[in-house]
Amino acid sequence: MNKRLKINKLKVDGKLQFTQNFRDGVNFITGGNSLGKTNILKTIQYGLGGKDPDFAPEISNNCANVYLEIQINNEIITIVREIKRFGARIKVFFKALDKIGVHDKDYEYYNPDEEFSRLMFNKLELNEIRYYRSGAPKIDGSMVRLSFKELFRYFYIQQKIGYGELLSKQPERPRKKAFEQLLNLHRSDLNELENKKIFSQANKMKLNQEKNRLISIFKELEMDPNININRSIQDLEDKIKGYKEKRDEIRSSSKKIITDKVLGKVGGGRLLYPSILPTGISYNPSKIRVATYRKMTE
Repeated sequence: MNKRLKINKLKVDGKLQFTQNFRDGVNFITGGNSLGKTNILKTIQYGLGGKDPDFAPEISNNCANVYLEIQINNEIITIVREIKRFGARIKVFFKALDKIGVHDKDYEYYNPDEEFSRLMFNKLELNEIRYYRSGAPKIDGSMVRLSFKELFRYFYIQQKIGYGELLSKQPERPRKKAFEQLLNLHRSDLNELENKKIFSQANKMKLNQEKNRLISIFKELEMDPNININRSIQDLEDKIKGYKEKRDEIRSSSKKIITDKVLGKVGGGRLLYPSILPTGISYNPSKIRVATYRKMTE
């Protein structure tokens, strides 16, 4: 059995107070300009979890609370919202407005967004619709729920705005899901497949972006000789080889210089090394030359 929501009564308290009862069927709100017809519709929208309305100063400055008694089939619910505290939680009494006492504590609190929306969906036995918003979804798989507030925006359209401007400002995905819900066209299996498709497309797009980024990096490595890895390794090896050759040359020159200073030269310039000195001879350049020369001629 389809659930049916009916508004029974609207009440506003504070310095400025009014109460409006509604009958079954179509209700017409008539009157001259600037008599409050729009404010009645705004308070109904606000009572059903709508966004913070732009109330006329007479309402925002002189009224305290909005009371909205609704009926979902045989269950009666009274919703209470503070006018001056737009972000405050919503009080929900599961009884008629006339049965609420002055200090009645028999109510439940709901935040004006997700909690209240879930309550209304449950009471109306509407399927919960989860979807990705327009654009690429988050890869972590997070989605958003279609809210009751998004449904209700199609129930009340201001005359100066019209459906055209409303639809142009509403993103495609929530607009489509709202109409599917209102027209009873929603199918959970198709919605799930659609979400999987969008998620896969977004994941593919992200992978392609990463691939293009890596390709760009590789091209830079190939084009720039200062960054090319193979060329850099060869340059380093050549430098190391050159350093080794210079090191050996310096060592050889140093050895020759030290030997010349310590031992001097003999005869035709042949160097004498400590390994051929006779033992027991103290250092004396003239004696070393004679002794060594005699040793070598013996």
